[in-house]
Amino acid sequence: MGTGGGCVAVKFLDAQELRALYGQSGAAQLRLNQPLQHRQSGDVLSSAVGDGLDYWDSRPYQTGDDPRHMDWRLSARTGEPYQKRFLAERRPSIVVAVDRGRSMRFGTQVRIKAAQAHRVAALLAMAAVEQGWVVDHYHFDQGIEAAPRVDDRLGLTAHLAQLVIAPTLEQPSDLAHTLHHLASRIRPGTPLYVVSDFFALNTRAEARLAAIAAHCTVIAVRLFDPAELTLPQVAEIELNDGIAARAIETLPHDRARYAKAATSRMAQIEQTLTRAGCQVIAISTIDAALSAVPLPHGWGQ
Repeated sequence: MGTGGGCVAVKFLDAQELRALYGQSGAAQLRLNQPLQHRQSGDVLSSAVGDGLDYWDSRPYQTGDDPRHMDWRLSARTGEPYQKRFLAERRPSIVVAVDRGRSMRFGTQVRIKAAQAHRVAALLAMAAVEQGWVVDHYHFDQGIEAAPRVDDRLGLTAHLAQLVIAPTLEQPSDLAHTLHHLASRIRPGTPLYVVSDFFALNTRAEARLAAIAAHCTVIAVRLFDPAELTLPQVAEIELNDGIAARAIETLPHDRARYAKAATSRMAQIEQTLTRAGCQVIAISTIDAALSAVPLPHGWGQ
């Protein structure tokens, strides 16, 4: 099954599937070495100074300051009025980057990889909003585009409506460029989900991932189709990218050689992601349940 670049009208998700994903969003178990869990909003410290409970420092009093936050001890010691400053609390958030590159339009049985990527993104958004988290969503191919921030159920509804629509999937992915863009936008400690087949993973992308993983939890959701690992037991197969079709004859030794090379390539991708410090979750295009994906949990409970 292939989807061409012009098939924008095709729907990736329907109402029944969204209901099923919503059920999964509340039932999934955490499988993180560093769990995505914050028990209350104060567990997450912001780099901004504002209203909060955690003392940061004191500064000279300014007209209009709240007298409730006077630093009376420092004021008495110096003879000058001083005001306490606190670290502002912020809601925990996740960043989700979804691959919309050309290789993501491949699929042979149930759905293409891009459709499965949208299912993962929908599941993450549902779980995050349900727990009071904020979602920053990006999709990328040669470039990267940000979706509106999702921080409540109204925003979630609009976000899901966009995930239902199939993208064009015409350009190859530039994963390294995407990660370079995200690196300056992710707060330390924020979980980053990269949903991709990682066919665009190279040494530059690995270095970018390692740099982000040094201060964030990075979950690499690696998507694959079973036909990418082994060719069907037929004498001839037809490859169709939605634009052109090509028939290729396959012999038993061809299938064995292909399976060996494909298995080696997938293993190399996983080893590279692991070496970069990512937690790797492999999801097939035929998987209906996405329980292997670790979800945001705990802040809203």
